[in-house]
Amino acid sequence: PGTTMVSVTVYPSFRPEWAIRVTRQSGHLALYALTFNSSIWGQVQHVLMSTNRHVVYASEIDTDVSIHTVRVTPRFVARLSAVITLAVDRSSILGENGVDGVMYQFSAGPSTCAQSWSPDSWTGPGRLVAMVDELRVLAGVKSPAIREAMQGTMAHQMQIFSDPGIYALWPGTPVKD
Repeated sequence: PGTTMVSVTVYPSFRPEWAIRVTRQSGHLALYALTFNSSIWGQVQHVLMSTNRHVVYASEIDTDVSIHTVRVTPRFVARLSAVITLAVDRSSILGENGVDGVMYQFSAGPSTCAQSWSPDSWTGPGRLVAMVDELRVLAGVKSPAIREAMQGTMAHQMQIFSDPGIYALWPGTPVKD
């Protein structure tokens, strides 16, 4: 619902796909975490292999999702959007692609998009992915005190991304002496 300001879609190899979205609707900002109940990719592969067809119909796929949402502040969204935009500006592909891993697709607005495949945790994309995982948790937290504490911690993490030095940890970034 509303206008999507930031989004990350996650495609794990053997688990259900999930996504986070920050939207603006009627002047309110909200963080949504959506998780499919079962893997769409896995279901498609099962139908294709068991029917020997080349087409899968939407009615054959379970598209039920779990949705968690929490309101977020304009400052939180501005920082998150800046982090995603900076990361996307670094590269359209943040690292290598592979098999049996997790694909993360990032977007901050209609024309900024990038992806990362199972990045190492010590790299810039790896740290970004860790933050995205925390956003997913944040959306499901019921306690206002815990949500506030998590947003404060995440605001600090986002501040780290404003340090130009972190981009030395990005794949393809030349190392300076």
